[in-house]
Amino acid sequence: LLAITALISMVWCYADGWIFADDSYSYTLPGMLAHPTNPITLAVLWTGLVSTSLNFYIELNALGRMEASEASVLLASEPLWAAVLASTVFGSSNFGMNDFVGGGCIVAACCVNALLKPQDFFFSDKEDNSR
Repeated sequence: LLAITALISMVWCYADGWIFADDSYSYTLPGMLAHPTNPITLAVLWTGLVSTSLNFYIELNALGRMEASEASVLLASEPLWAAVLASTVFGSSNFGMNDFVGGGCIVAACCVNALLKPQDFFFSDKEDNSR
């Protein structure tokens, strides 16, 4: 499914440059490839190759070497870390009550996941038969 989506997106990007007017040509994929030193082209390449593809590759390799419970805690807390990092880097700390409640729910879910095991929630067959 991912490969088909990528293929359709690629065809769309190439067709977009030849179908529409000349003014929009420089901001389409064929137009950007014709001028590889254009700052917009460099930004698109950086975003596509480094920020997305390389990040995804490193993340998948790192998550593949972890236990599933640790990986789920990291992935569940990702929005929280993104908000804290953005607040730190950009200096805007205008979080509302919803943000604090949401962050607290994420931290609480991560703590429950790390501290409690599945057998704490479900009865085994032996316990059900003894009743």
